[in-house]
Amino acid sequence: ECNNATEASIRYSESDKEVLYCDGSNWITVISESTRRGIHELFPGVSCLEIHESQGDSAPSGAYWIRPMPDFPAYQVYCDMNEESDGGGWTLIMKMDGTKDTATFYSSFWTDKKALDSSSTDLSETESKFNSYYTLPITELRLGMKINGVINWIAVPVSATSLFDLVANGQFQETTLGDTEWEKLVPLSDIPSFCNAEGFNVQDDFYVKHARIGIIGNNDSDCSNPSHRLGFGMPTSITTGLVSTDLRSSSTAAFGYILAR
Repeated sequence: ECNNATEASIRYSESDKEVLYCDGSNWITVISESTRRGIHELFPGVSCLEIHESQGDSAPSGAYWIRPMPDFPAYQVYCDMNEESDGGGWTLIMKMDGTKDTATFYSSFWTDKKALDSSSTDLSETESKFNSYYTLPITELRLGMKINGVINWIAVPVSATSLFDLVANGQFQETTLGDTEWEKLVPLSDIPSFCNAEGFNVQDDFYVKHARIGIIGNNDSDCSNPSHRLGFGMPTSITTGLVSTDLRSSSTAAFGYILAR
């Protein structure tokens, strides 16, 4: 009952899926699953895309609660809801600093299911890995590289039960974006038109791995010793960005962002 004695009380209605507040005489709905999915742990969305599609412009970019798997607890993650971001509805999966070895190719960063600084629910330059890495089904990735304060983005169509299932096994899976599209991540990267092996767990002709996600190119007609590596999770001193042995383009470290929907 809502009266003077219970004023300022808050209760949860399991039947109506609502959080209510007592103003001294009436119970007022303050959070509802149907109107504000994702803003509270009790009302998580399935994904950022599901929240975006159900709420449209009323859901700005920011931190939301999602629960992609019914047998896994809800967790907070950053959602990019901007229509200008290839339609919006993107769930942040990880952030990595290309000058550090946190996300080098052979790091457990890619092969375990441990979150890293998951309170960093924004696009700041804080290395993070979220539970969305292994709980979120994906049909498309949004890859970003921040260089000199500017984030360059591309979208990669892909279908997988999660990004973890796609990359943790180390098996090469090809994409077909082409070098021109990958070059948008690092302007003036000038990837040679030879070789151009691209995708996930990228490897050369000798099955040497060069990037968890990215593309390699070569000035020669084979892929035996690539002159260019552009990607995320590379086994080099620059772990995200561009590594080049060609004088026409400079090696460049980037801060990387991986989102999905």
